[in-house]
Amino acid sequence: PTRLPTPVPTEAPVLSTEEMIRSGWQKTVSVDEKYMIIFPELFRESKVEKTGQELIISYFCREDEFVKFRVMCQMQISLEEKLNEILGLGGVLLSGSAEEKQVICQWQENGMIYRGAFIEEMYSQALLGSVFGEQEQIIGVMQVSLSYPADKREIYETSEYNYYIMENGEE
Repeated sequence: PTRLPTPVPTEAPVLSTEEMIRSGWQKTVSVDEKYMIIFPELFRESKVEKTGQELIISYFCREDEFVKFRVMCQMQISLEEKLNEILGLGGVLLSGSAEEKQVICQWQENGMIYRGAFIEEMYSQALLGSVFGEQEQIIGVMQVSLSYPADKREIYETSEYNYYIMENGEE
């Protein structure tokens, strides 16, 4: 008998963002158009809220009202301040650092798990208007997060519920 070659594991091919979108994933762009955010297709409804220092775009899932995806820009706060807030809630830093201006954290609150990416940026006055005074650059944090019930973590902590943030123009 002829001996067959031993199979060697290889990494699964990574889909391009265009292939993901053709497969049903969704795409949005950050308020400063610097980042592209790819997220699962199950979020079919959205709501935009604006407060004095925040712009929040919340996406909802019809099949599970407790599952939410959110893109939020918070102005006049540093990543270090935001990270201290999350750690104060008992959250954990999964990767990154305040020095790198990007972190990924996970925390639990009121029976919900939150997995969020935080990126500190300097936003231009030309983008935001004069709401924050005469400063040409305003510090802020973009937060992208997925929240789901803690008792359903085995469902929502899988690759089909991941989201991806990449600098616009990169694959």
